Amino acid sequence: MKKRSKILAALTAGVMAVSAMCFGFAQWSTEISLGGNVSASGTWDVSVTDAVVTLSSAGADLVEQTVVNDPTYEVVLYDVYADYSFLGDYCFTVDDNNPHTVSLTAEEFNPYDEDNGKQIGAYSFKSGVSGTAYSRSDYTFVLNCREEAEHMVTGWENKPYLPAADNGAMDGQCIGQAVALRYNTQMPMNERIIMSHDDAKAFYQANPRTETTVPAETTFTAGSVSYAPVHFSLPGAWAQYSVTITNQGTAKANLRDYRLTLDQLPELYQVDMPEFGEDEVLQPGESCIIQFVISVDVQEEHFAEGSQTFTLHLTYEQDAVGAAPASSHVTPSMWRNHVSWRLA
Repeated sequence: MKKRSKILAALTAGVMAVSAMCFGFAQWSTEISLGGNVSASGTWDVSVTDAVVTLSSAGADLVEQTVVNDPTYEVVLYDVYADYSFLGDYCFTVDDNNPHTVSLTAEEFNPYDEDNGKQIGAYSFKSGVSGTAYSRSDYTFVLNCREEAEHMVTGWENKPYLPAADNGAMDGQCIGQAVALRYNTQMPMNERIIMSHDDAKAFYQANPRTETTVPAETTFTAGSVSYAPVHFSLPGAWAQYSVTITNQGTAKANLRDYRLTLDQLPELYQVDMPEFGEDEVLQPGESCIIQFVISVDVQEEHFAEGSQTFTLHLTYEQDAVGAAPASSHVTPSMWRNHVSWRLA
């Protein structure tokens, strides 16, 4: 019994020792998680929303301007190439693979008009379609000839071959562009050729160029204003220039700079500018109206000055943002050292 008791005691002591060893490896720990959320949105939109010129009841008028209406028509043009033959002649090949559809005014069309341009015959095409070599070929084109090709032949005629006057110097070169005028034979037509000459000429005759004189207008974009020009004819006459500036963004707009630039404005012109404060601020959604006046101050019975220009510059800026701080961390020992240093 004593021996058995000793064995049980030894086993119990071993188990307790092992348990003690296991409990000795247990640790406390804490996991800290830092989370957050960021978003960003903002709009900077400080712009002109209105601009007008108001004139004195007499002695000031808006300068009239000429408005030109110059109708255009889409004309189909073809590049024309010169081919020199051993007989000493040039024939013409039309590039029907690459037509050019161009909007032309009547003045721009003039070199392609049958009454002004050079009429040439053509039955040879880049696509390989060919016609018959009669004295008047399948198609007649009106050629707007390049300057260097003006004297390449002895005379320009509506023929498929023309005698060369330059010994073939223009062989293989593009000598200009041409518009199809008419089709001359009963042979199958080249479907790639569009004859736009007659339709264009009829359009220009029905829609001539017109000019209309109207008072000039003030125009503006988000960032600039072009005031209508004003002419003064009496002493004391004036023009008030007004602009509305609106903050359509989400941030405050601070007026940082303003200046009026005058292009050698003579002394007879007087400029009345408003006073701007140093803290001019446009909050989001707010507008301000700036007005300045130019008048004529002259005593002479005769005065005359040419056109002069002026420009008002305004600069708005956002609020200043300080520099971001640097990342850091502070330990207790660093804090204690800092406190000790401050106490010392």
